[in-house]
Amino acid sequence: MIRDRLGIEISASNTSHAGQTLPPSRKGQIYTSDFLIRMPYIAAGSYTISPAVAKGELLKHDMCDWIDNALIFSIHSERIVYGMMMMQVDVKNYASD
Repeated sequence: MIRDRLGIEISASNTSHAGQTLPPSRKGQIYTSDFLIRMPYIAAGSYTISPAVAKGELLKHDMCDWIDNALIFSIHSERIVYGMMMMQVDVKNYASD
């Protein structure tokens, strides 16, 4: 979960949402999941990441662990971002004859 300085949820993901099914685990076994995040241009400011581990399905699960605001990071940008993030937009212009 990524939140802005006001606690507003910007985006979130998990292995299920990313289409990654984890195999069953054995007692004492350790799994590691790396998430590569391709950030859009977002407004300058302070943001937090809250990692979590849950057991079950995407819509029906038991939360095993949650570290609220485990990482705080700041965005500094020379680009102007209107709103919370800059969307990637392709623009085509047409002129009449």
